[in-house]
Amino acid sequence: MSDEKEAKSEKKEVPDPEKTVFGGRKPLTVSNDVSAEFFELCSGLEVGELVTVPMFQLSDVMSAIELLEPKMDVGVNSHSIKTLQSAIQQGLYEEDMPMQLAIMDATIAMLVAWLEGSSLGTTLWTNVMLTNVHSMDHPMFYSFSAGMNLLVRNIYSLINNVGNLEELPEDFNPQSHFMGTKYTPRDEIINLMRNQMECIRSAGEFWNNKTGSLRVLQISSAVASRLDFIAILLEIMAVLVPPEIEDPNYAHKIHLGNTVIDEKDYEAFVEGGQVGKTVEKAAKNKDKTEAAETVQQVKTKVEKNNKKGNGKKGNKKKDKKKGKQAGGEKVDKNVEEVIDSIHQDKLQQKKEQEKPKSSPKSLEKKIQPGGKKNDQNKEEGEEKTKESPCCSGLYCDEANDVDEEEIDDEDYEYEEIIQFTPDFAKAGMLAQKFIKCCEHIEHTYHLGRRGPDDLDLDYTWLMPFDAKACVRLIPACFPRNVKIPTRKEAVRWWRNCAQRILDISHCTPNSVKDVYSMFYFAQMFTFNSCVFTKSLLQVCMFPVDNHLLGKSMTIGEPIEVALKTGFIPQVLVKDSPVYNDQIACNLNDTFMNNMMKCIITSYSSFGCNLTRQRDRLEMAIEELAQLQFHAGKLETRTDEVMLASNMIDEKQQNVSFHSVATFVFHNLLAIIHYYFELGFYMDLYVPYEFPYMFWFLGDVDARWMLTTLERSQEIQINYWKGCSLSTSVNPRHQKEKQQKEEQLKKRLAGLQCSIMNQFAMTMISKGIIKMSVVLVRKGMVKIPEGGEEAERLRFERRFECLQNLGPPLTVTYEQYKLTSGIDALYEEDISLLISSACDHFASAKAQLEKMDIAIEQNRDTINLHRIAKANLVATNLLKLGLKDRKMEWGFYEDYPIYPYLKISN
Repeated sequence: MSDEKEAKSEKKEVPDPEKTVFGGRKPLTVSNDVSAEFFELCSGLEVGELVTVPMFQLSDVMSAIELLEPKMDVGVNSHSIKTLQSAIQQGLYEEDMPMQLAIMDATIAMLVAWLEGSSLGTTLWTNVMLTNVHSMDHPMFYSFSAGMNLLVRNIYSLINNVGNLEELPEDFNPQSHFMGTKYTPRDEIINLMRNQMECIRSAGEFWNNKTGSLRVLQISSAVASRLDFIAILLEIMAVLVPPEIEDPNYAHKIHLGNTVIDEKDYEAFVEGGQVGKTVEKAAKNKDKTEAAETVQQVKTKVEKNNKKGNGKKGNKKKDKKKGKQAGGEKVDKNVEEVIDSIHQDKLQQKKEQEKPKSSPKSLEKKIQPGGKKNDQNKEEGEEKTKESPCCSGLYCDEANDVDEEEIDDEDYEYEEIIQFTPDFAKAGMLAQKFIKCCEHIEHTYHLGRRGPDDLDLDYTWLMPFDAKACVRLIPACFPRNVKIPTRKEAVRWWRNCAQRILDISHCTPNSVKDVYSMFYFAQMFTFNSCVFTKSLLQVCMFPVDNHLLGKSMTIGEPIEVALKTGFIPQVLVKDSPVYNDQIACNLNDTFMNNMMKCIITSYSSFGCNLTRQRDRLEMAIEELAQLQFHAGKLETRTDEVMLASNMIDEKQQNVSFHSVATFVFHNLLAIIHYYFELGFYMDLYVPYEFPYMFWFLGDVDARWMLTTLERSQEIQINYWKGCSLSTSVNPRHQKEKQQKEEQLKKRLAGLQCSIMNQFAMTMISKGIIKMSVVLVRKGMVKIPEGGEEAERLRFERRFECLQNLGPPLTVTYEQYKLTSGIDALYEEDISLLISSACDHFASAKAQLEKMDIAIEQNRDTINLHRIAKANLVATNLLKLGLKDRKMEWGFYEDYPIYPYLKISN
């Protein structure tokens, strides 16, 4: 009784909430309407003031606004989130193959939604199977979910490592689902899916033979093709992506300082106290399999040595206890001797391989642990050496007794680091197989279960899908509209993706012959690519560092090839005195290092979306402008050396005068042109801006590009004329002379094509300027209010990225008004403007028709000819006096930089 009284006395009084005063007022319950009091308190507030109480911060304002808003408040409608168990209770594991097919296709569609910019929490993780793979016991769904999970993790790691998705950090932010999770290795998952595919196909054939139903065979084949879809993608990534990027926890290794061990062996090493000594030894083996083979050969050799030492069988019949003790001591001793023997054999074999092969007998000598020759065990030693490439560390208890200090570090063999190289040939075969797989999926997706009203929607009508299933991983950012493709749209998306992977495998190895080919392929590839294939191209081109394709060739070699073949600077000509000048060589190295940085910056921009590409190209433009300084120093030293060696009397006599500076300027103009081309792709420019946009593209960029091309043509011709090989009549040099002449003709033909293209761009730009003035004067294009000052601001904003380059690329509004004669065009007769524009388009078309437009490299020629022809037809129609017709500019989707005039009723 006394204890109960004490307990009662210890109870604290709970305050009555109705009597509690907060801020001088009683708290309002949920059922009270606070609107009247709220508006009464707000009546005295001015604009910009907030109602606040102690402990209420401005950061809470947004949270208050987000409350109960479904798109902003993740807690709304989250009281009944679907789990794997609830999905199983709804029939997930039932043998309903059309439903299984629909679930797999829906998951593939969610993968597309993720790659198109939505977050994992709103797409793939809405499938409860993918977040609960280890809890699944359905054979087909387990293999599918495990493969999809690994694929998502690898793509996620690829994109993050390439770093080309800066515009959407919240979509590829660190996912807690990937952290601390053990995954089955890729090879095991692929084998698991392959085995499951065989089982499904076999079951389909069995039921087809038993029931005669062709639909069963079709559905089983369709389900197997979805597993094949994931398996092929994993195989493609395995041959194109370095394992460290493709799988962040590659082979499940644990890094302990400078040592690396298998994750599954860590606990055993910790329990045995071997994290220090034994782990370092164990880390020197490639994997545990090789270590196990080494242990086995040690045991085998010990047993053979024991048999030889025991002699006759009768000698073995001794006391068991004594035999065990003696045998144990002998085994320990023999293990140490055999380990040392194998190790010494390996070292000796390496030394003999490094020596000149002067005496075959020296290769037959083997060294015993004691230093004596042993002809009897020579063959056994050779076999064991081949089986175990390294036995400096063993996963066995017997090896723990080896004294580490007795063996010097120099005796250990370190494996040669092998640079990863993408296997484009195998990737091409897999890509072709992947295309066929996508085509099969496209023809069979209709076999899956149909959605309500035949609509796929967000796939929540399927058992494992729930929009709130992984609400904790939805990024904390302003929500965007999640666009989930239908199953039909998704498979067509993957069909195009498969073709892009095939393009990577076929074209990437051939695009590294020079820097122009690299940029041309990357530029064409990036326009219609997704973030996955863009990242794939980047990591294939630079798998580890600046070595192209993982080979010994660096990015500097394509740059040097383009510079040497197109502009032939004296520092790269072996017969020139500048070639052996140390100062010139140092300046050239400095120039090349800076040029490589700029090229890598520019090339990496192709992995981003168009907006980020323009941002990075602005950086590249500034870097190229700074390169003019290094090029100028190299040109100055070249002139000094050439004059000092009496090779020329004046620096202008140098056949490659200012060749390096011209090369830099040529690339700067190309980057600027692509920068504005991206603006047209993104539809950033409006028709009333066309006059000054095409004035710059035609009168500045194209004209200076034409000048650099003509200079390159001149340098190559003059260099060949001054070359001794060109005038040689020696029969032994005729073959080489013919090869050089053919190469020169091919380069000059390409240059002539580019020159014609630039001339056509100039003419088309002039025609567009005049027709833009016509549209403005006819009132079909409206100019915003603000007058000339507003137009000046728009002009300066468009060419802001060029302000630090200096002349001739830094342009001003006054320069535009003066050189373009735009004011005079607004006063000229409209019919004369149309006639003049027609002449410009006709001149461009005539020049382009002089070339063979079937040449593969002339993509610009084909499109420019199409645009010039369309505008020529339109202007000819206008010359006939057509009235009351609507005229507007249109763009071709595949080449939207130059518009064509559309005339309609």
